[in-house]
Parts: sequence; C-alpha cells; structure tokens
Amino acid sequence: MKNIEISGVRAVYFSPTGSTKIITEYVAKGLAELLGVPMRSTSYTLPGERARALTSMELSHREDSEERLQSTAKPLQNVPGVFAPGELVVWGTPTYAGRIPNKTLDFVREILTTRAKPEALADSVGKVVKEISTAVNSESDKSVFRNLMIPIAVYGNRSFDNCLAELGGLMKKGGYLQVAGIAMPTRHTFSKTLGAGRPDSADFKALDDFCVKIKHKLMDMAVTPVAFPGEEEPERYYTPLRADGEPAKFLKAKPQLHPEKCTGCGTCAAVCPMGSIEIGGAKANSDDVAAVPGRAVNLPAFPGICIKCQACMQHCQNGALYFDDADFLSHVKMLEANFAKERKEPQLFL
Repeated sequence: MKNIEISGVRAVYFSPTGSTKIITEYVAKGLAELLGVPMRSTSYTLPGERARALTSMELSHREDSEERLQSTAKPLQNVPGVFAPGELVVWGTPTYAGRIPNKTLDFVREILTTRAKPEALADSVGKVVKEISTAVNSESDKSVFRNLMIPIAVYGNRSFDNCLAELGGLMKKGGYLQVAGIAMPTRHTFSKTLGAGRPDSADFKALDDFCVKIKHKLMDMAVTPVAFPGEEEPERYYTPLRADGEPAKFLKAKPQLHPEKCTGCGTCAAVCPMGSIEIGGAKANSDDVAAVPGRAVNLPAFPGICIKCQACMQHCQNGALYFDDADFLSHVKMLEANFAKERKEPQLFL
C-alpha cells in the first residue's frame, strides 16, 4: 500500500435551508484541522453554482430547470467542479423522499460519474485523476481510485432510507472511494417542531469523535470502502402519506403569498435553488395590490417548479410566504405525529 497523502479537504453540498451546509462544512473543517491541510467549500445549491461547475467540466445539464440560468442569485466564485489530486471530498445532500433530491440527481450523477475515465478529462481543467493507491484491499491489486470521499445524508428525523447508499453508489461508480459515511438527523424542513434544535451539542460531539476515527483510519492506510444500508440504485422515491395514511399528492403545490407582508425585497428569488421565483410578475401588477399605499409593487410570482425545500419561506424576514395545499399540510401533520417522539441519533459508518 502506498502512503496516502491528503492535499486538502473539500466540502460539497446542496443546502437550500442551511442544515446540510452546516454539517458538511463542520465535518470538512474538523478533518482539515486534524490532518493539517486546507479546507474549501463548494455549494451546488443555486442554479448559477451548478452551471459554473458543469461549464468548468464542459458538461451540459439535462435538467429542464437549468435552462433558467439567469436567476437573481449570484453564483459563488469557488465552484471549479473538479477535485484536486489527493483532495478528501466530504459531500452532503439532504434526503428528499428517501433519496438524493430528484432535481439535483442528474447534476450529482454527471459530476461524479460522467468523467470516470481519465482520458475523458479536458486539458483545460488539468489532470484530476491520481493513483492514490494501487491496492485498495480489493480483489485486484491493480485497482485504483480517484479521490477519497465521505458521503453525508441529512434527514429530518424520519429516515435517510436509500439516500446515503445512492450517493455512495455514485461515488463508487465514478471511481471514487468512500472511506466513511454519515447519516445525520436535523430539523425537518417541513416542520418547526420535528427535529427542532438539531444538530445540537451532542450531535457535534459525535461528529468530533468520528472525525478523529476517520483520521486514524487514513493514517493507518486502512482505506477500505464502506458499505451503507439501502439501495445504491433505487427505482422509486418514498411515497409521502397524509395523516389518514393515504398517499399525499402535493407535487404541484407552490408557496402562497401574503401580499400585505411582502416588501418586494427579492430574497425569496435569490435563494430559490430552482431559480423558479420571479420578482415583478403578474401578481405585482394587480389593481388590488397597487391601490394600497405603502404596499410593495414588485411582488414575487412562482411560475417555475417548486421542490418544497422551504428556502423561500425560511429566508423571508416578514413571514410573507406559506403553503396552503391540503395534502401537503396533512403530510406535515403525519410526520409530526409519527416521528417526533423518537430522537434519531447520527449513524456513522467507518
């Protein structure tokens, strides 16, 4: 086994409401400090961020919503979309209906697996495939991998289902080696009470201890791959249920607006991960709004797809947005009734 040299730690995440970002960066920072290497972050939450990553890899996204690249959100500067030789990648995703969110799945798949072969890399981005080891405790002594990775599945105290296995499976398919994995409960984005206060001090303590164990594994050169519960190639998403146990159908549900509370600041449009909110739409020009003194004219409209991430609602300072879809609200009641009593603990895989 060759010596493993970690050149840095990269946090990669999709995090509309911030929980996945907090956890992913916490783990990445902890590992970087323990290993004495630099740490950097890459978000693919916003359309512009995903577009920059794909452009740098000379890939084209198949997701329909990615045609709306000219969103009001400003892309980050640090989104190269490829991984440096020797970089340890900590990749976090929230769990949506038991899997990687379907509107980001094509992006994740393309970043992790499209360029699985070294010869497919563009000269413009340089060589990112490095033989870290020529023996990975596998059947063949000639097996190689690209980068070490740690998948993280964040979920709202219900279940991470197949999410961690799916993310780890894509890493494996792309030639990366997952040396650890984390399933972390947080506050459910649909609810103010389910998983409230998570991650808390006990969660962070568990992550601190786990980072130390990961370091020892790397220093011992025991870079064996880790298996995760669930299906690596699931065919279906979890079916949400209403409070009466019947399937909840709220795929087309979108946020509603209290126009009297809206200031037209545009924050909701800036944070929408699908770029689906427009400021100054038809609603803003309605007579009943314009006739009221002091009421904002540049109100948001919601013509695009909504993934129910709640980013617009949680970032609105005035509480101007809400959901009124009956099935969606019933699903929230079901979650709070069935999953609030048990405190799910972090599941750590090494």
